[in-house]
Amino acid sequence: MLVVILGACAPIPMKLIDPGFSMKIYNIPKENIITQKSIGDTLVDSKYRLVGRALILEEDIFSPGAGILDYTVKKGAAFKYSIIDGDICYGKFDAIQTDTLLNIDYDHFAFVCIMKKPINGKNAYWVLHEIKEDVQIKYSFQDDANAPIQQTSFKQKFIYNGRVDNAVKFIYREFDEGVNRSTFQQDLQYDLSESNIIGFKELRLEVIEATNQNITYKVLNNFSMKDYE
Repeated sequence: MLVVILGACAPIPMKLIDPGFSMKIYNIPKENIITQKSIGDTLVDSKYRLVGRALILEEDIFSPGAGILDYTVKKGAAFKYSIIDGDICYGKFDAIQTDTLLNIDYDHFAFVCIMKKPINGKNAYWVLHEIKEDVQIKYSFQDDANAPIQQTSFKQKFIYNGRVDNAVKFIYREFDEGVNRSTFQQDLQYDLSESNIIGFKELRLEVIEATNQNITYKVLNNFSMKDYE
């Protein structure tokens, strides 16, 4: 009977909003830092990923039900999802509905909404279908958290491949880690007698010392987003 009653209730109205993802570049190492690597090591590692501001739920939310159902919203991280009366809601958080009479857990997902102004000592509420409950939670925000779905995740690697006479060799690799995964590789060779500045795309390396086993170098200019656009 309880299931029938709950199924007849209307879900809480939630207006979907933009999660606010943006593309960020991670470059290792930073520019103008003298670095030493060995043959086969990655000299430059650039990664492009969608990131956003995530709500970090620091503790599980446990809400004992008035009847035989208890609810637990699991701690974790989630991004902006919707808005209710001006309150920003984040999700989806894993949640569990527990039938205390039969001792059975049912997996669900829930949303956590941060109140613009606390009410009666409560700073948030969770929403699961037609159920909404005010709670006091411990939370924080994490900027630049990795988006859950990477439609356009891109990585570039510049690898040292040794030296023969005055020629230094490198391997360039790029990986598209989005929906359509692909890999590209190119072998490169430069003559140090002409210049100790290595240029490929927008990358510029200054070779300070190079042997067939090791290389000491400095990144003058790193890969940029233009290489991916």
